[in-house]
Amino acid sequence: MSSFDNLQGVELIAQECIYSHIQYVGDGGQGSGLSLGDDYVADAAGFLTHIEKATEPSDKFEFVDDGDTIELTVKDDSDKISKAFRFSLVPDEKREELLNALRSLRGRERSFGSPTDSFL
Repeated sequence: MSSFDNLQGVELIAQECIYSHIQYVGDGGQGSGLSLGDDYVADAAGFLTHIEKATEPSDKFEFVDDGDTIELTVKDDSDKISKAFRFSLVPDEKREELLNALRSLRGRERSFGSPTDSFL
């Protein structure tokens, strides 16, 4: 069980990946009818896993912590921002832990045909 399981307030700014925001929200049990860029609250541990699954090994992760929110941007191999995420409502005692997890983010190799990745 991840130490992020109790964090709330993960907010999606924008996303471009293999499956759409609407499909992800539906697959994650968070409801349906949301559009790309809509805000929703999600569990931070699940969201970090989602970010890793939605990115490539060549992607670069950058984040800015303004003390109130943490914004994560993902750049593709042509240095274009492909995804951006905002983490808000992070308790002070969990902030450094979340920052450390963001520092260690890596995109995942795709394993098409795997039953666990069948929705990609």
